[in-house]
Amino acid sequence: MAKVNRLEFMDLKSRYLSKLRDNNIPMDQVKHYISRDITDSKQAEKMIKELDKEFTKIKEDDLDLLLFNVLEILQETPTKWTVDKGDNLYVVYPHPVVSNGRVTGVEYKPHKSYYFEDTELFERYIVLQNDIAKASKKKKGSGGRGRPSKFSVEQVAEWVKLKDQGYSYKDIAESNDVYATTIGSYVRKYKKEQQAG
Repeated sequence: MAKVNRLEFMDLKSRYLSKLRDNNIPMDQVKHYISRDITDSKQAEKMIKELDKEFTKIKEDDLDLLLFNVLEILQETPTKWTVDKGDNLYVVYPHPVVSNGRVTGVEYKPHKSYYFEDTELFERYIVLQNDIAKASKKKKGSGGRGRPSKFSVEQVAEWVKLKDQGYSYKDIAESNDVYATTIGSYVRKYKKEQQAG
């Protein structure tokens, strides 16, 4: 082919993307096809740029989807109990099985830690963790220290009311399934903040 029209260009680009994505043909080989199919050098360069851009986006989307599926299994799939040869009971943890860029199953192992065999997937995970850290810093603001409270202000205010009504920290703790020392700490902190503010 010499110079191709826009429709032919789009059709060729679709076929090249298919070769890259579905057939796992390397970009160098696709460039060879482009030089054979498009003799106009400007069109060929434009095709390579567009393919590179679109294929990079497709790869990133595929990695994001794979990472989502891996993390979903790690976080949402329940653990199981199993018995070893010595009749000892222990917990096994879900680990996604990744093959050809897809989660193909789940296997259970006696440890929680997951090993990312795919370095690109691991790098994507690191980027995600960094993004989460940045977002939480922005959300927390400059005055926040430590981890966020496990208990709402309303819940702590209710504990303060109960304490003021004569209930002991132990009574409040038992009804809330929390340690008495935790209740006491939150109640004192709440009262201190109320007095200061």
